[in-house]
Amino acid sequence: MKIELGDTVAIARSLNSVASVHRHLEQYDKALENYQLAIELLNDGQSNRIVAECLSNMGDVHEKKGQYKKAVVFFKRSLELAEIENAKHHKQKIYKNLALV
Repeated sequence: MKIELGDTVAIARSLNSVASVHRHLEQYDKALENYQLAIELLNDGQSNRIVAECLSNMGDVHEKKGQYKKAVVFFKRSLELAEIENAKHHKQKIYKNLALV
């Protein structure tokens, strides 16, 4: 319904939340699918913070799956957007994640 209204940001946030639930339940493929859907909704360049969060979360999923190289790729993509947005808290989180991979 919200897609029809054009509220893609709200839908993307909801998908990010659903994906996080899947991640905590160790349903990693479902989590990745929902993060990707959220990112695809936000290809307008106006929602870099949400996309950065999804990318970081995807990096976390790959790290949990033991796919460390993929995790680093997603963390770095997230960091690029966080730097564009000057999201200091998010950048700190990503640097910590990169250090632990």
